[in-house]
Amino acid sequence: MKNACDRLPLYLYNEMDEQERIIFEKHLLSCPECRQSLEIFDEIQSAKPEYSAPQAVIDSIFSKTTRKKSFLKQPAIYKTALALAACLLIGVAAVFKNTQKTIEYSNAYNVSPISYEEISNMVSNISSLESINML
Repeated sequence: MKNACDRLPLYLYNEMDEQERIIFEKHLLSCPECRQSLEIFDEIQSAKPEYSAPQAVIDSIFSKTTRKKSFLKQPAIYKTALALAACLLIGVAAVFKNTQKTIEYSNAYNVSPISYEEISNMVSNISSLESINML
């Protein structure tokens, strides 16, 4: 029954489901090696001292690691840094917006050059069209 003996660690550390545990306990009745290993394990476990920190230390660590601090209780340096970052962001956005307007205005005036004669011809063409529509 060497196959069943290989499952001893699972039994020792409660890693078996109910059905497997029942089958292994039946195996323990017929296997002296596994029973001896189980006894040695029990002796070691009972001889091992249990160490624990004082309850006050445990409570202190627990409170420091689980409590969520609100933003209002944060140190003033964080609030100041956040306000400074917000102002900087607003300033950059304002400069960018003004730059965009300047580009739009400069593009509006950068039209291809036109001569005086061409403008005169356009005006006369418009005038002649207006006179035709008047009739």
